[in-house]
Amino acid sequence: MAYAQVLGCLSGVAEEDAAVLASLTALGAGHAEAAFALPDPTTALLMAGPGVMPALGGAAVDLVAQAQSGLQTRVRTATEAAGVNYHFYQADPATALGDLGLLADLVVVPSEAARGHGALGEAVERLLLRLRVPVMAVSGPLNRTATVCLAWDGSAEALRAARAALPILARAETVVVLQDPERIDAFHCPHPEPQSLVNWLAQRDVTARTESVSEGLTGVLSTAKALGADVLVAGAYGHARAMEVVFGGATRSLLAQPQPFALLMAH
Repeated sequence: MAYAQVLGCLSGVAEEDAAVLASLTALGAGHAEAAFALPDPTTALLMAGPGVMPALGGAAVDLVAQAQSGLQTRVRTATEAAGVNYHFYQADPATALGDLGLLADLVVVPSEAARGHGALGEAVERLLLRLRVPVMAVSGPLNRTATVCLAWDGSAEALRAARAALPILARAETVVVLQDPERIDAFHCPHPEPQSLVNWLAQRDVTARTESVSEGLTGVLSTAKALGADVLVAGAYGHARAMEVVFGGATRSLLAQPQPFALLMAH
């Protein structure tokens, strides 16, 4: 079992792009491609602020165009060195990358973008929440997928994430289902028992074991680190995103800091 098609969304930041490109290779998909999008220079200036373009005039547009050309060249060189197909779009990143990602089984993004930072932030939100495309956020290169942990609360989002991770789970040497039984909303989640996910995975030829944790998400993260997880699989935004932004929530906490593992999410 393998992904048929994965997409890597590039930010133009060398370190972030290197992590995404290395992760695309590690996933072993049938087809992997990377995409980079920038708004046209005039739009980019307008986004910088209403007073920038009138103050600088046409010279500013030329400067932005030159900077974007240099950035495109650096990104193209990096993708060629990684042996990954590359596409550039002179368009709004959220629209261009969202439309392209809709055709992918999984989209790989930098963790900074998953936290809503940079030009890719809006694209990740569109992919994950509006188009419901599974997203993997990476802080560094995903060199292997030997140990995979799943944060399980019995929610539809958690099961969608597990389903999206099946090609990774099928190759993993160790799969562990993590849950804090004291933090489960059994009323809203029809299958909260960790064994229900273990059985579901077994039907798909994936062997997993369960491990209880304490302290909710903090316990999940610390246990995943202790197990040396390469990937943590979790549902995203089980509550409305607006509520999580205002009141806080598990997804925001997951993304708050870079983790030593990749984070695969689905909504």
